[in-house]
Amino acid sequence: MKKPWRKLRFLKDNSDRKRLHNKNFTIFSTNCIGGVIYHNLGLKFLSPTINLWISPEDYIKLLKDPQKYLLNSDMHEIKMKNIDYPVGRLNDITIYGQHYINFDELKYKWNERKKRINWNNTFVFMIERDGCTYQDLLNFDRLPYKNKVVFTQKKYKDVKSSMVLPNSYDKENKNVNNLLQYKSSFSILETIDEFDYVSFFNSEGLHLYKEKH
Repeated sequence: MKKPWRKLRFLKDNSDRKRLHNKNFTIFSTNCIGGVIYHNLGLKFLSPTINLWISPEDYIKLLKDPQKYLLNSDMHEIKMKNIDYPVGRLNDITIYGQHYINFDELKYKWNERKKRINWNNTFVFMIERDGCTYQDLLNFDRLPYKNKVVFTQKKYKDVKSSMVLPNSYDKENKNVNNLLQYKSSFSILETIDEFDYVSFFNSEGLHLYKEKH
């Protein structure tokens, strides 16, 4: 981002930080969205799901039994063909450390940040991509988390936690596009900014967010 645009982005983020009342929360996410939101809001990473991605199926496994995966499983390294970044295995789920230098860094940061989780104030994000199936969407919707949202390519009547963001559908790949990409070369806004995540964190569940928006 060019310097003038960075200044405008700072003004946007600074305004969001002033609106934010709920600050001590954990974001669980399938990819880098959680980390970017924490960064935009100037908050400490209270989550291990930073700078990495997890397949929707494995992510739902983790959320169904977080005690098993986050407290009672030790990560070990695995090698995968055609992947040049570190990959870890937690019991039967795979963690893709796409933005880590090596496995030692991935494991260290995962273990460090999982200790910070605020289990009483969690927000759960998922995206319909990376092999996400309709069954994954239904399974996600059944998870016992009050504050959860899945960004989908279209409206699903049976998935109450789903939300469609404007211009987020990738026609070529038939899934939701990269929500961290800028809306245009002249915009300071990313696609995820179409979702007022500050209001989401300040509210009590997605249903109240939808009522206000």
